[in-house]
Amino acid sequence: MLKHGWIFLGILPWFLAGIAHAVVPEVNLTLAQAEEQALAFSPALKAKRAELAASEAKVDAQTALLWPRLTLEGSWRYVTEVPELSILPGRPALPFGDHNNYSVGPMLSWNFWDAGGAYYARLTARSAQQAKADEVQGLERSLKLQVRTAYFQAQMASAQVRLLVDAFKLFNAQYQDIRTQYRAGASTRIDSLSSHQDLLSSQRQL
Repeated sequence: MLKHGWIFLGILPWFLAGIAHAVVPEVNLTLAQAEEQALAFSPALKAKRAELAASEAKVDAQTALLWPRLTLEGSWRYVTEVPELSILPGRPALPFGDHNNYSVGPMLSWNFWDAGGAYYARLTARSAQQAKADEVQGLERSLKLQVRTAYFQAQMASAQVRLLVDAFKLFNAQYQDIRTQYRAGASTRIDSLSSHQDLLSSQRQL
């Protein structure tokens, strides 16, 4: 049993050296960047923004009904028999029209009175649009709050890991010194084992 313990103590420095030189992960993303990416890639927010855009388009459509409408209309008709008009006896009759009949031009129309239907329809659409805008703003605030909470937790965790690694490096350096002194006869086995226990305790916290 003692032999296996000394074998473990022999390979322990190589294992500890790897931990001592480990790079502590850092949060390189700024809070503003994290919030921006969360808002840009949130499926729920994308859906809410699409609903808001649809409600805004409906408001525009209802608003357009309150104003006169200018359209371009055209028609074409082919007449097989053109009526003729005879003015003087013995003279050829004059055709009254043509086989091809067409008309084209602008048309201005306005529903002057509809008992306020278009007006109230616009108010309803405007209220629905405002409700969608409030939902988008509420979801944005909720996402930002979640990002900020996670961001500061990550910062705290990174700082805690950094402190634990620094403490581990300190215990490792102390253990290496005591181990060297023990081999040279300047330290007792109890000191070496005590330093070893401190080092293992620090390692378990990582």
